[in-house]
Order: sequence, then C-alpha cells, then structure tokens
Amino acid sequence: MKTAICTVITAIFLIPTLSIHLSLAATIHIPGDQPSIQDGIWAASDGDLVLVAPGTYIENIDFLGKAITVESEAGTGMTIIDGSQAGSVVTFNSGESEDAVLDGFTIWNGSGTYYYDIITCGGGIYCSNASPAIMNCAISENTAHSGGGIYCEY
Repeated sequence: MKTAICTVITAIFLIPTLSIHLSLAATIHIPGDQPSIQDGIWAASDGDLVLVAPGTYIENIDFLGKAITVESEAGTGMTIIDGSQAGSVVTFNSGESEDAVLDGFTIWNGSGTYYYDIITCGGGIYCSNASPAIMNCAISENTAHSGGGIYCEY
C-alpha cells in the first residue's frame, strides 16, 4: 500500500513540473517583439523560436551557442538577411548542435570571417566547431577566400 501512495504522490508533483518545463519555450516575433534578428537571438533562451516577418534585414547574426530556431514566416523568397559586406552573414562558432536551426532565409551579401587573421571564410555562413541545422535557405552573392557561400569545419 505504501508503494501505491508514493507513486500517486510522485505523479501529482511530476505532472505540474513537466507542464511548467514544456511551457517555458517562447516565440519572439521580429520585428514585433524585438527590432532585429540579433536582438531576438540575444533575448532567446534554449528551445525558443525567433520568428521573422518578411523583409530585408541588414545585419550579421551570431547564434551565440544557443539551441534556438530562427525561422522565416514567409520563406526564402520573402525574407533576406543582407550582411552588407560586413563579415559573415550568419555565424555558428560556439558549439551549436543540430538544435540550433536556421530555416527559410536568403543569406546575401556577406564577406566572411577572418580565419587566423589571414583569409576570410564563410561569406554567407561561417560554421566552426558547431553542427547546426540549416534548412530551406538560399545562399548567394557572398564572397570570401574560402567558402564564399558556406564554410564549415568541426
């Protein structure tokens, strides 16, 4: 009888804990909640969704090691991240796993990240010591000495 009582009590306490844990993921709307994609990434916690409205965003973004999804609402043709020739458009270099997701963007006009202060790598996407999931993206019109579109090393 004691075993059954303990099991019921454990279940009563476990169920609210699980529901609280599952409800912690947030959706951060760009530009509704944050003005830029990078601001959304800074505000995000692991498990969150940064949902980006259609438009052209002139910025360079870094996932900062977070296990988040950055997703376009309308897809590649409607949502562009323009790196303005100011480095890699998207950077993953803080141990991101496949739980770091980039989905549905045109990655455009990047110039790469300096590698050992000698050459630039990853004009569009620079990925070092990370293994993110990159889906439904068009990567074009980027330049770098190595990996003009995308550079990955692990």
